[in-house]
Amino acid sequence: MKSFSLRQTGKVGDVTAGLPPYDFGRSPYVEFYSEKNGRVVLELEPKQMRVIGTPIPYIESDPISREQQKRNMADHMGRIIDGLRQKRTQDKKKPNDSDDTPPDKS
Repeated sequence: MKSFSLRQTGKVGDVTAGLPPYDFGRSPYVEFYSEKNGRVVLELEPKQMRVIGTPIPYIESDPISREQQKRNMADHMGRIIDGLRQKRTQDKKKPNDSDDTPPDKS
């Protein structure tokens, strides 16, 4: 967990406390898309989460559509690919430390 950023920013995915009526399951589940760590999913034991305040009943919440979830994932994957391209470009600009050219014998 050394490389896991303490501050997470990004788009929120699914979040459920695992409370009745168990619309997602009986365990707490948190999913978000972090700019530092990518897609983060926490599947917790109920004793690992404490609900502060009054939960919004699922019937009263406005979940995002599957289409919005697809767009969020596409945006996230696009940022990952852009980061890989930038890294590859930077690596190509660095001098090659492992030059296999034999020494000049003249």
